[in-house]
Amino acid sequence: MSRVARYHADRTNQKLYFARLACQQAEQIEHVQQAQAYRETAVFHLHGAVLAFLQELVRYYRLTDLQPTLKSIEDKMAEKGQVSPEVLVLQQLAKDGFIAELKRAYRMCQ
Repeated sequence: MSRVARYHADRTNQKLYFARLACQQAEQIEHVQQAQAYRETAVFHLHGAVLAFLQELVRYYRLTDLQPTLKSIEDKMAEKGQVSPEVLVLQQLAKDGFIAELKRAYRMCQ
């Protein structure tokens, strides 16, 4: 377990669990629209998991940010002279990885 994961990970884990349940339901449903509804539900829960993880980072690094974004966390950490390995990974994932794909999927659901 990472050092950040010990800080209020309940909501992040809950959102990941809900996403997994929605994916399992989508796989079991034969009706196309119902399966799509479950897939979109999974996307929303994964988006929520990312937001919850950002909240974990804010708490762990003792930042003041009520609605954190990756950018706002980067900025606040730079102000304090802090470096976060988690932020570095998130930056890469947002650039060309999972988070970039999730953002595209989330926009398509709106």
